Amino acid sequence: MIASLRRDSALSFPELAANEIPSPQDDLSTIMESFSSRGFDERETVTLLGPHSVGIVHCNFFKNRLYNFRNSTKPDPSIDPELLELMRLTCANIEPPSTSPASSLSSASPATLRSSKGMKMDYEGPGTDFGALYYHSLTRNRGILFADQQLTAGEETKNWVRAYASDPVLF
Repeated sequence: MIASLRRDSALSFPELAANEIPSPQDDLSTIMESFSSRGFDERETVTLLGPHSVGIVHCNFFKNRLYNFRNSTKPDPSIDPELLELMRLTCANIEPPSTSPASSLSSASPATLRSSKGMKMDYEGPGTDFGALYYHSLTRNRGILFADQQLTAGEETKNWVRAYASDPVLF
């Protein structure tokens, strides 16, 4: 156990989280496998990722998408070009992580995390309906995390993303 920056608990269990929660770099099949092993279906998985509407995502969680996606020496082609530019500006002058983003941040000190750069999940401005802006952003290839954007890669999950984007009451 280590001291946490969380406001909902005094403790954090990074090893447990690293093993139990899908990585920000996971593709849809890995995400679905992880959630379905716990009894969640496509709708519930898409719903559970909706809280990514709030908070800050540290650059190390998505830096690989900006310049060298999957060792291609190019950015992730699924990112909207305007968002790509914003992400690059936000994370300028940050060294790429030497290990996986999840492990490099789980071992970081609280002071390091407080001082690291990141993107606000509601970078387009706070929406009036919790989650709606997040899902709408995904429909326009503007998901910050690869795992989030992957929700539009499958027909069933994409249908739920569209439904939540168009009807905030449904979410």
